Amino acid sequence: MKQIAEILELAPSTVTRFVDSLIHKQLLSRKLDEDDKRGTRVYPTREAKKIQQKLEQAGEKLYNSMNKIIGKKAFAELVSDMKTARSKL
Repeated sequence: MKQIAEILELAPSTVTRFVDSLIHKQLLSRKLDEDDKRGTRVYPTREAKKIQQKLEQAGEKLYNSMNKIIGKKAFAELVSDMKTARSKL
């Protein structure tokens, strides 16, 4: 959970609520960490794996659409500017 929060740059409590929601929807499961009994690990369920390809296709479709609408260079600059703004915040 801590690693997820760090990667997404979100508060651990936000990640916990999000993960709990996905567990409730049976898209994730939480298991005790074999290496550290105080911790837990999060895994995708079979249901999550079933929709993974659809999510990747939707992401690619959105990416291609944005490139087409604003142009590849402008879209790349937008993403870069957003990353810069996020790091400054």
